[in-house]
Amino acid sequence: MRRPELTGGQIARRVGCTRQNVHQVLHLFLDGDREQELRDFQAKQADIYDFLQQRILASITQEKLQKSRARALILGAAILQDKAQLVRQQATGIKATALRDAAEAMRARRDGAPPKN
Repeated sequence: MRRPELTGGQIARRVGCTRQNVHQVLHLFLDGDREQELRDFQAKQADIYDFLQQRILASITQEKLQKSRARALILGAAILQDKAQLVRQQATGIKATALRDAAEAMRARRDGAPPKN
C-alpha cells in the first residue's frame, strides 16, 4: 500500500520471497479482485484525485461558505491536490496560484459566471 508503484518482482526482491508468493498474497489481500484492476486504479490514481477535488470544489455554495462548511471541503480538496502531486512525483508545496485560482472559481460560481481556465 505504501509503494504502489512497485512490481511483483520488485516486492519479491525487497521482502525476500518469490514473485509467485507476492501474487498469491496480493490476490488474498485484494479479496479475489484481479491484480490488473489494482494496477489500472494505480495508473489512474492521480486523475481520480483530480476528479474528486473538482467535485468537492464544485459543491461549495454560498450557503456553505456562510456556514463555514466550505472550510472542510477546501481542506479536502487541498489534500487531494497534494496526493495527486505525490502520485505524479511532483513537488507538493502550497502554491499561491492554486489558491488564487480556487478563489476565482468560487467567486465566479457565486456570481454565476463561468470560471476562467
